Formats: sequence, structure tokens, C-alpha cells
Amino acid sequence: MTHREQVPGGTRYDEARLRPPVPTPGARPRPRLSEILARNVATPVTLVHAPAGTGKTTAVADWARTAEPDTAVVWVSADESDRELGPFWRTLVAALGVALPTQMRSVVAPRGPDIGFLQDVCVAAGGVTIVLDDADRLTGASTSAWLGQLLRRPPRAVAFILVSRAVPQISDSRLRVEGRLAEVGLPDLRFSAAETGALLHHHGRPQPADEIERLLDATGGWAAAVELAALDLHTDPAWSGRPGDSTRRYVQDEVLAPLAAEIVDFLTATSVADRLTVGLAEAMSGRDDAACLLERVEDAQLASREAPDSSWYRVEPLVRLPLLRRLEDQEPRKLQALQRCAATWHARRGDWDEALRPAMLAGDWELIGAMIVGPATTLVRAPGTSPVAEALARIPLERIAAHPELALAHAALAHREGALDDTEGYLRVGQRGLEDLPEARRRPAAGLMALIEADQAFLRGDGPALRRFSGQAAELLRMSDDVRGRDPGPAVALLGVAELWTGQPEKATGHLAEASVFAAAQHGGGTLEVEARGLLAVAHAMHGANLRAEECAASALTWAAAQGLERTQWAQWAWLARAIVMLDGGDLSGALGARQRCVAVAGSALNPLARVLLGLVTARQLLTVGDLPGTRRALERTGESLAWRGGNGFLHHSWTALRVRLAIARREHDTAAALLAEATSEAQVTLPVTLAKARLQLASGSPDSVRETLADALTREEGAAEAWLLLSLAEDQQRREATSVEALARALDLAAEERTALPLLFPNHQLVRGLRRHRDLVGTHSEFIVTALATSSPAERPEDWRPRALTDREHAVLLYLPTMCSNAEIAESMSVSENTVKQHLKSIYRKLEAGSRREAVRVARDSGLLDSLRGAV
Repeated sequence: MTHREQVPGGTRYDEARLRPPVPTPGARPRPRLSEILARNVATPVTLVHAPAGTGKTTAVADWARTAEPDTAVVWVSADESDRELGPFWRTLVAALGVALPTQMRSVVAPRGPDIGFLQDVCVAAGGVTIVLDDADRLTGASTSAWLGQLLRRPPRAVAFILVSRAVPQISDSRLRVEGRLAEVGLPDLRFSAAETGALLHHHGRPQPADEIERLLDATGGWAAAVELAALDLHTDPAWSGRPGDSTRRYVQDEVLAPLAAEIVDFLTATSVADRLTVGLAEAMSGRDDAACLLERVEDAQLASREAPDSSWYRVEPLVRLPLLRRLEDQEPRKLQALQRCAATWHARRGDWDEALRPAMLAGDWELIGAMIVGPATTLVRAPGTSPVAEALARIPLERIAAHPELALAHAALAHREGALDDTEGYLRVGQRGLEDLPEARRRPAAGLMALIEADQAFLRGDGPALRRFSGQAAELLRMSDDVRGRDPGPAVALLGVAELWTGQPEKATGHLAEASVFAAAQHGGGTLEVEARGLLAVAHAMHGANLRAEECAASALTWAAAQGLERTQWAQWAWLARAIVMLDGGDLSGALGARQRCVAVAGSALNPLARVLLGLVTARQLLTVGDLPGTRRALERTGESLAWRGGNGFLHHSWTALRVRLAIARREHDTAAALLAEATSEAQVTLPVTLAKARLQLASGSPDSVRETLADALTREEGAAEAWLLLSLAEDQQRREATSVEALARALDLAAEERTALPLLFPNHQLVRGLRRHRDLVGTHSEFIVTALATSSPAERPEDWRPRALTDREHAVLLYLPTMCSNAEIAESMSVSENTVKQHLKSIYRKLEAGSRREAVRVARDSGLLDSLRGAV
């Protein structure tokens, strides 16, 4: 028998149905799939199921032709005639005769299904794999029942491979649980990039890797579509990346035609969206049973979930794109309506990137304008690439001029890219058209414009402008409905920074805490949350809340590390806060390191506010160690940064307070008084100026005025330790020992609570006396007092002993020794090499007759060499 096979009963069969199909011309073997099937045949049942055109039959046929020589393969390509059990049994017997002629020649096949007979034949053949191609056609009740029984208890020496467009009516779940079912699905059958490249090369149309990826995106890697695309390249080498006519006809005839009409209509209505969820599918299709329809599409493997537990689906592009093309060609108005529907649905949920794509495709510029403001607010401050920026680049210039919201969105993009002239031009265009917008759209558009101007002020360090524009932006962006809801987080963050600039750290903490919540909720963290947490830490530090400041800084840096942002400009604020906290805590070495990290991570993006605060921290640290020339230089540089930023009360007052302290240290009391007179003439007198005024009163012999000067500072919940310390010194000067002891005890308690140790370190003789008195009379904080007194106890020397004179550079190095800075840190601060510092130290030890740093500091204090350091405290 060469073409037909006959079984008992006289029925003849087309032999092509009983053998593996012959490869089509141009087909290429896919060893990867053959290896998968070779592994699976050890399992009693292998189910290969996927839609038409995915290469199921070809893959199994390739395996059958390349199977081991001793593996017998019985092949049945089922058709409608095999629906009922009797005809199917006769077809199976005929296939046994084709694959096992020797064994079948010596037996008489029963006329009805007989599992025992099947087992005897297969055992005699030494093992058989039976392939049932198009098994989904075996739908008769008796056929399904017998086949289910056969697969649940397969005969010895028999394995089954079922090839089907859908899961056959068998107990697949039970087989799966029992480990007797292997599956090959669409993910396995998809062409890989390597397989696609080999096929195109075989057709004489090799393509670069990016074109291969584009082809796979359009076809989903379906075998028929990839092969048809390879053929299309022969006639159109400049392939468009979309399914051609031959592919669309194939999809229509082989994939869509067998589907129910309601499924095709559903897929057509939702083809505008490349990803679907139930709510979006209901909106676009107008059907309440969209969830059920999505499940049916998923069961047919025409759509798959983005993740096992995801509610989002992606329809196979090979199915979706031809349907979309049909809408474009035949129903363009319906297509535009569906695109508007998808855009509006996403916009109502704040998914701006998803909303813009269909709106752009619809070409509805009014809708785009209404939608673009929301995502454009994130362009102002968030770095990196953005789908919004890519969408804006596709908008024609004439549309921008006619739509103010589009102009303002372009202003946001130009601002982010640093194009100042373009930003100003787009802002002017947008501002001209604002009044013509409906109120619901005018408010958020004006909010976006104010946000851009606020960030410009932030970057140039203009505190008053920052406060004005950020306040406007925050108010306007908060006023929105659920359709055009905007993210006020960036504006609120800038408002918090504005309060820092203008000396309201308490208000700043509230705004920045709110901005951090917005950043986490709207952007999933990222740069804006790292920045907001860092700014919040700075606000707490400026307010004197060092514990909270350190917690926020640590949180910001931990989050930055988790996001890969620890070495970026967004971490500069957290390091700045740490520098302030460490300096307050007396960790001068740590403060220097934090300052250096702040500058390093910020690079050229060091913010003007951060630059000013770093200058103040540096000046304060230099003043602490008694480096008066270094303090003067640091204050001069900081003053230059502040000179052109008028109206900045708090930072200007902090700078003035340090200048007052420097003048006191240099015993220039008249200069200090003049500086204070200018600062206290303003309406608001800040804590730094108040403390500086009390210091001058102490230094100039007016301790009786100190209590009145510090009245408000002493009642503060945070940042009051230094005020109580100064009061203690004033009471001591007036010989009020009891109140001096009480005030110093209060100062020590607050310093321990707030980790504000700096004012109590490096004490002068008066404070040394007070600390010893507290140690003897009160006894609390003993470890801290030991540390503070460690460098203050005089060494035992002959009364007439005097150290040899130090050079200016040696004296400068000596002033750093009480700070516990390392040699490398001293070298960096003095702009010399570390070896130079070591040589100076050797000379200092020799001249002071000291054997260690600690001893050198004691000798220097006892000899008056650190008087400038004492005067600074």
C-alpha cells in the first residue's frame, strides 16, 4: 500500500493523514523544540497546545523524523470523520498498520476499541509513541470518554503526544497533579531571535538584530507569521514592521474564522490597547461580561497575563494588529472613538503615559492638552527618559502655538533639558492662552507654569521667588477633579525648600514630609523621594531636631542605595544634613567626611542652597578649631553666594552670627556690635543672631543682659542646649553659682537628648570650671564631661617652662589637633600633602616636648597656644 491503507471492514484512508507531514519548502528545523519533545516523551502524555499557525504540528513532525531509530511513531491527523469513537478506532488501527506493518500483518484487529489489543501490538513493537494531531477535533462524547480512560491508564510501552489548538476534553488537571502530563505551549513554540535570524538567512534576507526584534514584536514569534514575513521580504525588502496582506489573510482564515463572533467583535473593539484589564475592556467593548470574554481569549492562548498574578493581559500582536489595521481601513471614526475611550479611561486613573499614547494616535489635540499637564509636572524635576518627552517630540509646532497646555508641557521639557531660552519662549506662548481655557483646565495649567518658574528659582537660588511661585503651584495643583488630578508633590517639596531659604524650618518640615508621601505614592519613590527625605533631614537639622534629622538622612541614603542613587545629585541633601548633625554632635571628622560626600555626589549639580549651607558648616567647623583665617575665608566665600540673593533672612542671619563670633574671637567687639545692630534691626530675629548677641554680651562684660536676650530661646523645644549653656556662663560671671549649676545641668540634659555636643567641647577656662563643678555637685553625664575635660587639664611642668616658638604653619596644624581629624583630613583642609602634616606634627611634638596628640593638646592649652580656640566658643 503506497497511498491508501485499508483496515478490516473495507474502509480506506488517505495515507498522508497517517504519517508525519512533509516539511514545506523553505522550512528550517528547530532543534530546540525537538529536544524539548525528546525529553517529554518519557512522560506518559505530552500535550502540545497553541493557536493555529504557531508551528505545533511542524515541531512534532520534526521530532518524529529525527527520533531515535528504535522509536516507533504512530501518527494520526484527526479530521471531522474521527469525531465518533468507531471511526476514530478504525483510523487508529490504520495508523498502526502504516507505522508497524510487521506487527499488524500477523494479527486481526478487533472492530471496536480494545485497549488490550493496542497494548499487545505496542509491546511487540518494543514501545510506541502515538501522536494525535488536531486532537481538539475528537469531540464526540464516546470518543472523549474512551480517550480520557486511555490517557488516565495508558497501556504499557505506549506514550501519547496530543497536538491541539485547545485543551482536549481530558482530565488534564488530574494528569498534571500526578506528574503524568508534560506540556508544550505557545511560550515554547515562539520563534526565538536566533531561529528567526536563521530562517531569514535561509531565505536570503538576513536582517540586523534590531529588525529581527521588531519582526518578533509584530508577529509574537508565531511560526506561520515569521515564515510569511520572510516571504514578504522577498517582495518588499523595506519591511514595515506590521503584518502584511498574506499574514492578515492567514490570521483571518485560520485564527479568527473559527472563533465565535462575539470574541472577534471583542478583540476588534479592544485592539487599540496593547494591554488590557477588565475595566478597560469593559469601557472599550461596552460589555459587562468582559471578564468572561478575556478568560475565553486567554484559554485560546490569544492573550496572556503579564505575570501569573497580574490583572493585565496582552493580546497576541499577530491577532491584535490585523484587527487594528481593519479598523484603520474600514472604520476610522470608530477607531478614533475607541482611542479617545482608552485615553480617557487611563487618564481617570492617573496613568498619564498610558493615556497619552491613544490620545496622540487619535489626533485629538484638545484631549491631549487636557491630559498633558499631569505628566508634564513630573518632567520638571524627575530625571531620565520619559514617554511623555517622547510624545511631546512628536507634536507638530503649529499645534503647540494653538494650545497653551502643549506649550507649557514643552516648557517643562525644555526646562529639564536646561534650554533656558526655549523655556522662556514656551512659557510666554502658554501664558498668552491661559485665560481662554475652561477653569478646570486653566488651574492645573497655571500650576504647571508656576512649578517651572519655582524650579528655576530653586536652581538659581532665588529664595523669595521660590517661595512665591512654589506656593502658587502647590495651591493650583491641589485644586483638581478626579479626571485631571495633578501631582502637587514636586511643588510642595519646593515650597518646603522655600521655607528653608527664608528661615522657617518648622514650616519646611511639614511641607517636606507631605512631599515625601506624595513622592512615594505617585512615583514609587525614586529620585523625588530620595530628595524629599534628604531635604526633610536638612529642615530638621536647621531646626535643631538632630535625632529626627539623622533618622531622615539615614532613610534617604538607604532608599538611595536601594534605587542605585547613592552616588547621584539627589543624595546631596542627606549628606548635607549629616554634616550638620555630626558637627552639632562634636564629630568634626565625620562632619568633614559628610561635607566631602555631599560635594562629591552633587558634582556640578550642587544646589545654591546646599552650597551656602556647606559654607556655613565649614566656617563653623573652622571657628570651632580656632582657625580664624580659615573661618574668615569661608565666610567671605559664603557671603559672595548670599550677596545677590536678597530677602533671605535666616541664612543671612546664620552667616552674620558666625561673623559676630569670629569678631568676638578676634576681640573686635565693636565690629561684632555693628553686625548685630544691623541684623537685629529686622522684623524677625532668628536663633543664631540671638545666641551671637548673648555671646557678645558675655565677652563684653554684660552678663546681666544675657537672660533677657535668651528669654525666647530658652523656651524652645529643640535647639535650646546652647542657650542654656550661655545662661550658665552668664550666671557664673555674676557669681550666681546655684543658678549657673542649674542652667548647665539643663544644657547637658538637652545636649544629650538632641546630640548637640559641640558647644560643650573645647571649653574655655570658665566652662572647664563649670563642668568640674557639675561633676562634683550633680554628677550626671559623667562620661561626656570626662571627654570635654580631656583636653583641658594642664600637664605638670616646671613653673618657668615655656615651649619653643611654633611657626605659623605648625600653629595652624596644632589648632586641628583637638578636633580628632585624621592627618589626611587636616592636609585636605589646609591644602597641603599628608607628609607635610606629618613633618609639622613631629616638629610640634618636639617643641612641646609631647609624646602624643593628646599630650600636645594639653601642653598647648596650658601654654595659651589655643587661646584663639577658647575665644571662639
